[in-house]
Amino acid sequence: MPSKRSAAEMPSMPVVHVPAFGLTKTPSLPLPDASWMAMPVPSSNRQCPTTPARAGKARATPASKERAGKHPVFMVIFLAGFGAAPTLRGQPSSRSIETGIGATRKTARGLARTAHRETWAGGKGRGQREASTGRGRIRSMERQADSCREDMNKTLLALGPVVVAATLSAAKPQWPQFRGPNASGVADDARPPVRFGPDTNLLWKADAPPGLSGPVVCGDRVFLTGFAGKELVTLAYDGRDGREVWRRAAPATSIEPCHEFSSPAVPTPCTDGKRVYVYFGSFGVVAYDFAGAEVWRRRFERLPSQYGTATSPILAGGSLILQRDGDSTNAQLVALSPTTGKTVWESSRPLAGSCYSTPMVWRHDGIEELIVQGKGRVAAYDLGGGPPKWWVRGWGFSAVTTPVAGDGMLFAGGSGMGDPTGPDDPLMDWKRLVGEFDANKDGQLALDEVPLSVVWHIRKELPMDVPGNSFPMRNLMQWLVDTDKNGIVTKAEWDASEAFAKDKFNADRFVAIRPGGREDSTGSHVQWETTKGLSEMPSPLFYRGRLHFLRDGGLWTVVDPKTGKRTVDRERLGSGGQAVASPIAANGHIYTVNESGTFVVLRAGDTLDVAAVNKLGESVRCTPALADRALYVRSAGHLWAFGTAPQPSVSANPNP
Repeated sequence: MPSKRSAAEMPSMPVVHVPAFGLTKTPSLPLPDASWMAMPVPSSNRQCPTTPARAGKARATPASKERAGKHPVFMVIFLAGFGAAPTLRGQPSSRSIETGIGATRKTARGLARTAHRETWAGGKGRGQREASTGRGRIRSMERQADSCREDMNKTLLALGPVVVAATLSAAKPQWPQFRGPNASGVADDARPPVRFGPDTNLLWKADAPPGLSGPVVCGDRVFLTGFAGKELVTLAYDGRDGREVWRRAAPATSIEPCHEFSSPAVPTPCTDGKRVYVYFGSFGVVAYDFAGAEVWRRRFERLPSQYGTATSPILAGGSLILQRDGDSTNAQLVALSPTTGKTVWESSRPLAGSCYSTPMVWRHDGIEELIVQGKGRVAAYDLGGGPPKWWVRGWGFSAVTTPVAGDGMLFAGGSGMGDPTGPDDPLMDWKRLVGEFDANKDGQLALDEVPLSVVWHIRKELPMDVPGNSFPMRNLMQWLVDTDKNGIVTKAEWDASEAFAKDKFNADRFVAIRPGGREDSTGSHVQWETTKGLSEMPSPLFYRGRLHFLRDGGLWTVVDPKTGKRTVDRERLGSGGQAVASPIAANGHIYTVNESGTFVVLRAGDTLDVAAVNKLGESVRCTPALADRALYVRSAGHLWAFGTAPQPSVSANPNP
């Protein structure tokens, strides 16, 4: 059942029923269709309007509260008339304000005439006393309209240009999902600060529970999920001051196991401006409205996965899309109705294996294709469902990164057993291993002949003690090399495992794909491919005609997307450390961050051009969000907002 809003979250002033927001109807007068929000008069010490979702939290002076109680109907009527005027981008002129006021008075008089007719009709049957009362109502309503006109005129003039412009703008999600619009990592119209930190351009800092979901932004709401105690929670913050507006727990009966570096709360939410959708592998999907009321829930079978659930939901083609890959024949790609949570279509993926990638939409040649990267291949689906239309094979290991598109092509790839063109690891030398550890000199290696202290250092760019960056050779040989599981590794088994590791479908690999493929397009539509300098966890970034890769150790690569030629080849940013969060871009700058919380901001171009280095002092493993003039960052214990100016409130328009 949908959860109920607490008394603290309910509006403290009379409001008019607006179906899209489910607000309470107080007056008995009809409301024109253009009325899309109800708002109390803002206080003088906080000149910012409130959306219905936080009406009960608005700070107001006694005088403004009195006016709100005196004119509940006409405040909504005023906004309806004013909302019909053109959106303001700067200081409102007296003419624009008078236009809204004129529309308000016209609407009020129309309602008054309706009330007059209804009352006069009643007067015919019940005498002149009722009719006289009706005329008195008309005069009272007109006086309220005139009084409200004066109050609202004064209030709007006091609000200032930024807030008035924001009030009139129809909001849509600025950063609606993992990696923002279409998982691209780009919000080029945003203007976040280049220099920021705990003491620089900090708008606010709020406590956040453990979790690895990135923030999403819509109007004056910032959403994320977390694992608080033993509960999987969804949180809504006020984007203007960082106040936690509401918190809701998902009804999971048990929590899925995950890697120590990960979390049960990894999938990033998504929003359409009306509802926010969250996905937990331990439970399924829950949809909330912006007031925190549960709209629907949908349980899903928990699919086994080595590291835990990480894929994020997206909205595409009018549906909520989930890539539910796992080590199960029940793996599926499923589309849900955003309004009900019911299945629209599903496509079985029995051989997908556990994966951690998020789908995206490739728009080209007048069509849209849903791109899904999994273990073994990247595939294109129709947004209306059905089997894959085409695919490109490769990637014998689980997919982590999300594809990107640009210049008419699709770009996808991931890490595997390493770069086959790079130098061999000295430890992976058969003659050396046999020479050191073959105790009985039979030319083979019994597993117990190899000490557990002999450890394979996987990513040389990082310290060996980073979680997941080392593996005992005995365990590796047992898992990957000893194919007959007799406890002995032969030279033939070693050679076979070496060939497996260097096969291009099991190695690091990134490809550029041309449109127009049909079924298996591996040999026909791959424009170019590379194995060097690829990201392991951060997704690639296509920005201003270039492809960008961030690798562990702060290695930065820039590639020409048409040819695959490198203009920057694994040059060091100077930040070092492990790369987990994906790079994002806005206003000619690219924002990178390592796991220790050091941001390196680059000027986009064909050279390595560092604009700023900013240290947060806390671990960052989540991709940040960009919206308007702000950068939102989730760290190990906090949600930060950095910006060059206070953020305006933009109310969500229920009919974008």
